[in-house]
Amino acid sequence: KAGAQGVVICANSMHTIYDRIAAAIAIPVIHIADVVGDKMQADGIKSAALVGTRNVMTEKFYRQRLVSRGVSLMPPDMELADRIDTIVYDTLMLGKSTREAERYMKSELTDIAKAQVQAVVLACTELEMIVDVRANVLPIYDSTSIHANAALDFILSE
Repeated sequence: KAGAQGVVICANSMHTIYDRIAAAIAIPVIHIADVVGDKMQADGIKSAALVGTRNVMTEKFYRQRLVSRGVSLMPPDMELADRIDTIVYDTLMLGKSTREAERYMKSELTDIAKAQVQAVVLACTELEMIVDVRANVLPIYDSTSIHANAALDFILSE
């Protein structure tokens, strides 16, 4: 009613309710996994690791959208998911980051690179606080930046 012409849900985890939101309104909702998957598909990425909070890494609402674009995903690492949940909910959401968390993520991303995947999807808006998306062994598909750019493209196309 305020005149919005589109909606952006600015959190990976909250896309779990995307279908309910999209069904309740008559304007487009830009799904974060769709735009990440589209970019990966355009770049020819066929295999990746999905890294984020537990629900993003394990539930189908995110994974299926990447797979539908031809991206094969590593099975979720439950130990990594648990540790990310702790880092995100106990530290990053409070606006704090630690060297320990940075080192842990760098080590995990290095281990993921050994798994013969082409890229990593950084599917948690807070993880950018402890992961340098430009300095890693593998290309990092930063969902936050990709989603923001898709929203900007949508706005500028109007």
